[in-house]
Amino acid sequence: VVYVPKTTENTAFVSLRLAAKKVAYQARWFNPRTGEFTDCGTVSWTDSLTVPDRPDAMDWVLVLD
Repeated sequence: VVYVPKTTENTAFVSLRLAAKKVAYQARWFNPRTGEFTDCGTVSWTDSLTVPDRPDAMDWVLVLD
């Protein structure tokens, strides 16, 4: 779980330290204002992890399963 605070752009740069590398994660954005999730599909971790842009520049929580 990664909290991404409000910024001026949808793109946010986040540095993560993950225990399991070189695997795929199911990614979802959680909107703390509405309690709803937005599915982002699968993201893969190799040497780095690139996640989809947030739906807007407000506060969001990235959930990786």
